[in-house]
Amino acid sequence: MAGLMEITQANGAISMQIVSGAVCEPASMCSFTGEIAQGDLILWNHDTVDDEGGEVTNTLHLVFQNASLINGVGGAYYNHPKMKCIWNWDIFAHRPEVVDGEWKPGAAAGPKE
Repeated sequence: MAGLMEITQANGAISMQIVSGAVCEPASMCSFTGEIAQGDLILWNHDTVDDEGGEVTNTLHLVFQNASLINGVGGAYYNHPKMKCIWNWDIFAHRPEVVDGEWKPGAAAGPKE
Protein backbone atom coordinates (compact mmCIF):
# COMPACT_ATOMS: atom_id res chain seq x y z
CA MET A 1 0.00 0.00 0.00
CA ALA A 2 1.15 3.53 -0.69
CA GLY A 3 -0.77 6.64 0.23
CA LEU A 4 -0.99 9.62 2.53
CA MET A 5 -1.53 9.69 6.27
CA GLU A 6 -1.95 12.75 8.42
CA ILE A 7 -0.68 12.82 12.01
CA THR A 8 -1.94 15.61 14.26
CA GLN A 9 -1.42 16.61 17.87
CA ALA A 10 -3.83 18.94 19.63
CA ASN A 11 -4.31 19.56 23.36
CA GLY A 12 -2.08 16.58 24.18
CA ALA A 13 -4.09 14.16 22.02
CA ILE A 14 -2.48 12.46 19.02
CA SER A 15 -4.40 11.10 16.07
CA MET A 16 -3.60 9.68 12.66
CA GLN A 17 -5.87 9.52 9.65
CA ILE A 18 -5.23 7.47 6.50
CA VAL A 19 -6.09 10.01 3.80
CA SER A 20 -5.45 7.90 0.68
CA GLY A 21 -4.06 4.56 -0.42
CA ALA A 22 -6.42 2.30 1.53
CA VAL A 23 -10.06 1.30 1.50
CA CYS A 24 -11.26 1.24 5.09
CA GLU A 25 -14.42 -0.69 5.77
CA PRO A 26 -15.85 0.59 8.02
CA ALA A 27 -14.42 4.07 7.54
CA SER A 28 -13.46 4.20 11.23
CA MET A 29 -10.58 1.81 10.48
CA CYS A 30 -8.75 4.71 8.78
CA SER A 31 -8.71 6.71 12.05
CA PHE A 32 -6.21 6.02 14.84
CA THR A 33 -5.71 7.37 18.34
CA GLY A 34 -2.24 7.49 19.81
CA GLU A 35 0.38 8.44 22.32
CA ILE A 36 4.11 9.03 22.47
CA ALA A 37 5.96 6.35 24.44
CA GLN A 38 9.73 6.73 24.92
CA GLY A 39 9.88 8.97 21.84
CA ASP A 40 8.01 6.53 19.58
CA LEU A 41 4.48 7.00 18.28
CA ILE A 42 2.03 4.25 19.23
CA LEU A 43 -1.34 4.30 17.43
CA TRP A 44 -4.38 2.04 17.57
CA ASN A 45 -7.99 1.62 16.54
CA HIS A 46 -10.74 -0.93 17.15
CA ASP A 47 -14.16 -1.55 15.64
CA THR A 48 -16.72 -4.15 14.61
CA VAL A 49 -16.07 -4.78 10.92
CA ASP A 50 -18.76 -7.20 9.76
CA ASP A 51 -22.34 -8.22 10.46
CA GLU A 52 -21.20 -11.45 12.15
CA GLY A 53 -19.65 -9.70 15.15
CA GLY A 54 -16.07 -9.75 13.86
CA GLU A 55 -13.89 -7.11 15.50
CA VAL A 56 -10.50 -5.77 14.44
CA THR A 57 -7.84 -4.09 16.53
CA ASN A 58 -4.96 -2.44 14.65
CA THR A 59 -1.77 -1.19 16.29
CA LEU A 60 1.11 0.78 14.80
CA HIS A 61 4.53 1.41 16.35
CA LEU A 62 6.28 4.24 14.50
CA VAL A 63 9.87 5.32 15.10
CA PHE A 64 10.97 8.76 13.91
CA GLN A 65 14.38 8.46 12.24
CA ASN A 66 14.49 12.24 11.73
CA ALA A 67 12.03 15.04 10.99
CA SER A 68 11.19 13.55 7.59
CA LEU A 69 11.40 9.76 7.94
CA ILE A 70 9.42 7.20 9.95
CA ASN A 71 9.68 3.46 9.99
CA GLY A 72 7.95 0.91 12.13
CA VAL A 73 5.60 -2.03 12.27
CA GLY A 74 1.86 -2.52 12.24
CA GLY A 75 -0.32 -5.39 13.27
CA ALA A 76 -3.96 -6.40 13.19
CA TYR A 77 -5.99 -8.85 15.25
CA TYR A 78 -9.33 -10.02 13.83
CA ASN A 79 -11.58 -11.71 16.38
CA HIS A 80 -14.59 -13.43 14.81
CA PRO A 81 -16.97 -15.61 16.83
CA LYS A 82 -15.74 -18.64 14.82
CA MET A 83 -12.06 -17.79 14.17
CA LYS A 84 -9.17 -15.46 14.90
CA CYS A 85 -6.55 -14.05 12.52
CA ILE A 86 -3.38 -12.05 13.14
CA TRP A 87 -1.23 -10.30 10.54
CA ASN A 88 1.51 -7.67 10.56
CA TRP A 89 3.45 -5.45 8.19
CA ASP A 90 6.44 -3.10 7.97
CA ILE A 91 5.94 0.64 7.63
CA PHE A 92 8.10 3.23 5.88
CA ALA A 93 6.84 6.80 5.64
CA HIS A 94 8.34 10.09 4.62
CA ARG A 95 7.13 13.66 4.99
CA PRO A 96 6.26 15.06 1.56
CA GLU A 97 7.54 18.37 0.34
CA VAL A 98 5.22 21.33 0.06
CA VAL A 99 5.86 23.32 -3.13
CA ASP A 100 3.79 26.46 -3.71
CA GLY A 101 1.25 25.26 -1.13
CA GLU A 102 0.80 21.85 -2.82
CA TRP A 103 1.81 18.47 -1.35
CA LYS A 104 4.39 16.67 -3.49
CA PRO A 105 4.46 13.21 -1.89
CA GLY A 106 6.87 11.65 -4.38
CA ALA A 107 7.54 7.94 -4.28
CA ALA A 108 8.54 6.35 -1.00
CA ALA A 109 11.19 3.86 -2.05
CA GLY A 110 11.74 2.43 1.42
CA PRO A 111 15.02 1.87 3.18
CA LYS A 112 18.00 0.68 1.14
CA GLU A 113 18.95 -2.93 1.80
